[in-house]
Amino acid sequence: MSPVAGEKSIEGLGGPGILGVQPYLITLNNSAWTNYQSGSTWPMEVILHEFGHTKNYGHEGNMTYGKNGTGLVELGIKVWKQLGEANQLPINYDQIAHVPNPIYNSSFIRALSNALPSKGSSTDAMVGFDVKSGYQQYFNDVVGLSYYGILKYNFSKRLGYIKTISQVGLGVGTDLLLDFKTTYTSRVVRTGKKKRRAQKSLQSTFGSFLGLRALWDSYVLNSVYKAAGNLNAVVGFNYRFKHSKYSLGISIPLIQNPLKFKIDTKDLLGSVVLYDGASHFNVFFNYGWIF
Repeated sequence: MSPVAGEKSIEGLGGPGILGVQPYLITLNNSAWTNYQSGSTWPMEVILHEFGHTKNYGHEGNMTYGKNGTGLVELGIKVWKQLGEANQLPINYDQIAHVPNPIYNSSFIRALSNALPSKGSSTDAMVGFDVKSGYQQYFNDVVGLSYYGILKYNFSKRLGYIKTISQVGLGVGTDLLLDFKTTYTSRVVRTGKKKRRAQKSLQSTFGSFLGLRALWDSYVLNSVYKAAGNLNAVVGFNYRFKHSKYSLGISIPLIQNPLKFKIDTKDLLGSVVLYDGASHFNVFFNYGWIF
C-alpha cells in the first residue's frame, strides 16, 4: 500500500520488489485520463507516485508526493491536462473512450507506420551470397556425392526504426548427385610407335541434387545479436561444362525457430520476432570450379 497525499486507501503496489499499480487504475471512465478539466485525478496520482519509486525516490521529497504545486505528481497531472485539452497527446484517450473505433493522432500513426511492418509481420526479402568449398565423387555416370563447408551472408534493409537485418551463417552439408545426361569428348593419343588409343574426357553434365545442411546462423537486428542453429533441406539442378559448374536451388529450414530480439534504444523499446522456418526459404544460384 502506497498512500497518496489527500487520498485514503489508494492501492498502489508498493513493497519490496513490487513497483506497480492495480489494473483498474488505468480505466478511462470519469478520470483525468479523458476528462482533462474535471475528471478524477487520483488514478494518475497513484501511477506517478509509484513511478517516482521506480527512480529510487522515497517519501521524504517531492518526487512521490505533490508539494506546493511543484511536486512530480502535481506537475505531471497539470502537463497531462494541458496536452489533452490541446489535443497534443500521442493518443486521444477521450475519443477512445467514447467511440467504438479509436481515432488516433494522425502524425503519431504515421510515425508508427514507418517504424513497424503492417499487421505485425514482414516479408521483406534478404539478399546475399554463399562461399562453398568441398569434394565430390561419382560412382558411375549417374550417381555421386558431394561434401562441403559453407559460409553465407544475407542482408535486408528496412525503413523506420528497424533499419537493417543481417545474417551470417557457417555450416556443413552433403548432397546426393543424380545426373540425367553426361557427354564426353574423345581424342586419339599416340602411346608409342604405330600405337594409338582413344582418350575420353568429360564435356558436360546435367542433373539434380538433394541434400542436407547443418547451419549455425547469427542475426544482427539494430545492433542486437542472436544466434541459432537449424537443419536445411536443399534441392535443385546442376549444369557442368568442363570445369565450370552452375547450380540453381532452394534451401528450406526444417526447424520452426522463432527468434525474439529485445530492443532497447533511444528510438525503439520493445521486442521483435524473426521466424526462421520453412516459410523463410532461400533461393540461390552458385558458380563453382571443378579441379
